[in-house]
Amino acid sequence: MRLGRLAIALLAGALVTVIVFQAQEARTSEEDAVSVVVATVDIPARTALARDVLTQTVMPKRLVPPGAVTSVADADGRLLRDPLYKGAVLVDKQMAAKGADLSASLLIPPGKPYAFNLPVALFLSAPPRLQLHDRIDVIAYPKGRPLSEGGPIVVDLEIIDLTPRAADNANQSQFLTVAATADEIVRLLAARDGQSLAIALRPFVK
Repeated sequence: MRLGRLAIALLAGALVTVIVFQAQEARTSEEDAVSVVVATVDIPARTALARDVLTQTVMPKRLVPPGAVTSVADADGRLLRDPLYKGAVLVDKQMAAKGADLSASLLIPPGKPYAFNLPVALFLSAPPRLQLHDRIDVIAYPKGRPLSEGGPIVVDLEIIDLTPRAADNANQSQFLTVAATADEIVRLLAARDGQSLAIALRPFVK
């Protein structure tokens, strides 16, 4: 009889433990779940965001990127700086300040005063498969001169736009828009005459 009661008590205790654990797990899951805004379609840069291309979803807090937008209302009408792909979480820094217009100037990063269009036809060969925010060097070789006189004329230029923007890589674009200083622009203009030019893609750096 005592063994039977002991077994029942142990079973009841185990059942209570399981119920409490499940309740705590459910509560923890609810606490860790965060509502975020994601794109329902691919959205090009410099697009005015609207409710019909965004939706809210829930994901674990540990997977939420810093600055993630948590309400569609906070994004409605804001301008997108960079392309946002279907299913990607919208982050605040990807949007221009409220009231900003469609000017390409909003794409210029801090530390660079200008945006400059590099004609793809200027280069000896098609550039690598470039994407937004890739960084490039421009290599020049003066025709008929010793090889030692060739080398980089500008380095670490950031690609901030592809023209037309619908192109998914530089091979289909007429221009590469880069962020540059006045000195870098002058160097590029001066290199057009009498030099062979090529684009070199820099390694990715986290």
